Amino acid sequence: SDTELKLVINSLQCSASNEAQAYNMDIICHAIMIMRYTGMRPAECFSLERDNIGDYIEVNHSMGTLKGNERVITKTKTDKSVRKIPITEACRKELNEVMEMSANQYIFSAYNGRLMSTSKVAEIIAAHSKKLGLTFRMYDLRHQFATDLLTGGCDMRTLMELMGHTSSEMTLSYPRSDQELKENAIHLVQKSYK
Repeated sequence: SDTELKLVINSLQCSASNEAQAYNMDIICHAIMIMRYTGMRPAECFSLERDNIGDYIEVNHSMGTLKGNERVITKTKTDKSVRKIPITEACRKELNEVMEMSANQYIFSAYNGRLMSTSKVAEIIAAHSKKLGLTFRMYDLRHQFATDLLTGGCDMRTLMELMGHTSSEMTLSYPRSDQELKENAIHLVQKSYK
């Protein structure tokens, strides 16, 4: 939920004990918000380059495994995974802030200029979530994005393309339902019988 998201971000921002940690936590918080606004995979978000940002975000690669001490950037999973994601006003604000912070081509690089490891970031987020009594994960943002779009009336084809999926079955596995959504659905049915 957005409440949990805010709690995690606040915890991350308050945890830094030096300049490098403060910078890295800010970068992580901006990445979290970008993932929330776009539904990008963590490996896609953390490999974004300045060249990928324009009138939209072009997602055409993601962070791969380590090769020696360096992260390898690879093409997206499939050609259909390459996509152009429209940028909302709130997303643009986050992108502008993080690009002002970072002088690197990769906008979510760490204080030392290197690419952040998504597994290390996930560990940091998991530790903060656990401390807060939550089970928040970065990938939850992708699920929330899909849920929000689908419940907001987005058609399946558009959702599928925004998610970078090649099948509607994959896309349907992302949105989540909860008691409130189920109750709203029942109320819609009840209205149709009046």
